[in-house]
Amino acid sequence: MVIVGQAAQMKVLADLDCEGGTEMFDVGDKVVHPNHGAGQVKGIEEQDLLEQHQRYYVIDLAVDHRTLMIPVSKAEEIGLRSISQQADLSQVWHTLGAATETLPDDYKERQERIQEKLKTGDAVKVAEVIRDLSALKREDHLTSFDTKLLERAQQFLACELALGEGVQVSEAERMISETLDNGVESPEAHGEATEETEVTEVHQPILTNRRIRQLAKQAMKRLHRD
Repeated sequence: MVIVGQAAQMKVLADLDCEGGTEMFDVGDKVVHPNHGAGQVKGIEEQDLLEQHQRYYVIDLAVDHRTLMIPVSKAEEIGLRSISQQADLSQVWHTLGAATETLPDDYKERQERIQEKLKTGDAVKVAEVIRDLSALKREDHLTSFDTKLLERAQQFLACELALGEGVQVSEAERMISETLDNGVESPEAHGEATEETEVTEVHQPILTNRRIRQLAKQAMKRLHRD
């Protein structure tokens, strides 16, 4: 990877290759890089860089409007993908509001598991990371590196949700926070139900996809009022 400094922006070149490749995306497409996050294809350019002539996707990143340049021939191998569609975004909101999964107590094992999910660049897996680490944060059990992983995941997902929902990144961050606050509690918080426990005694709320979307819309309305 090569970083070329400019006055108003920075170009990040990833995994250079000398072949042309077949174009997967068009100008205007919203895409997600597994490491750098979401952005929009602003152009497809031919350039001679590091003594190699090839075509590049020129991507404007949502997080800080850096310019990411990806060789067309390497896009699929790198894992560049289209932004999540509405059905997938609904699953993301549902995941954020669902019951948490218990993370390993051993910090090395926990962080390895978290990083494996983040490497996929999959929005639902990133949502799982945010949900579970946020629960651990409420218990004041995060290490400094756990906190960095949480912040990385939050920024990554907020950028994709912002492009997908048509809102600002800061608004998407607020929507994520409110969805987490309104999510269901982990079953462990009240103890697992036994065979002798009657169904009527279990009062754990369930957030449906419809309810998740309602919460997100409520958050957006409050943001616009602010």
